[in-house]
Amino acid sequence: MKNHIKKLRKAKAIENDKYNPTLESAIKLAKLLDTTEEELFMPDT
Repeated sequence: MKNHIKKLRKAKAIENDKYNPTLESAIKLAKLLDTTEEELFMPDT
């Protein structure tokens, strides 16, 4: 039941432009690769 409620809240947040699933994906990918989001997506300077 809790998971269902969490999904409903996430869907509502997406509809209201208060949630960006791409950001969550970036955070998960950075953790998986043991780096930061900035290092993963920012071009070298």
